[in-house]
Amino acid sequence: MATMKHPMGGPNWKESEILIKNRRPTTHLNHKEESMGVLGTARECLENYEYNKLVDRYDEHTAQTLIKEQLTKAGITLSDFETYRRVKHSIQNGALNVRKAQKEAQEEAYAAISNVYA
Repeated sequence: MATMKHPMGGPNWKESEILIKNRRPTTHLNHKEESMGVLGTARECLENYEYNKLVDRYDEHTAQTLIKEQLTKAGITLSDFETYRRVKHSIQNGALNVRKAQKEAQEEAYAAISNVYA
């Protein structure tokens, strides 16, 4: 039985299926790296919580004034900080679903390859 090569010169259809099914996870973190990620996430959560308390206690402008020097030392503008907070809020509320996008792309690729080799 002849195997058909992928139109872009890659592996044939069966080889593609095997490569996808047997692929390794994209992240290979050791225990220390995983711990640092958790600590970073916890620190981020705490700092956002504290910033929100500042805003509640005073107002947005005052809170920004209080943290501006630290942001500047870190090379971050107030605009960068606000963008980060908007993106973080959107992601936490489900606006971004990378896994879903990856799954949809994979399904579309399978459908396209199936049509070529049908």
